[in-house]
Amino acid sequence: TIAGDLDIDGDNVTAAGALTITPGGAFSVDAGASEIDLTTTGKLDANVNSLDMNLTDSSSIVLTASEDA
Repeated sequence: TIAGDLDIDGDNVTAAGALTITPGGAFSVDAGASEIDLTTTGKLDANVNSLDMNLTDSSSIVLTASEDA
């Protein structure tokens, strides 16, 4: 349990088990012009009521499956 601000100096946060973030309000990730990279060898599970993606004219969405068709 952490009381107060959490400052991370470096580029890695590692958890021995599951890592859960439960904010009291909105949870925002702002990378500016940088890439946000989510990497897992497991399943990506998003439980949402709606998905809102604001893309620019030059945006693309690429889905790649590693299984044979």
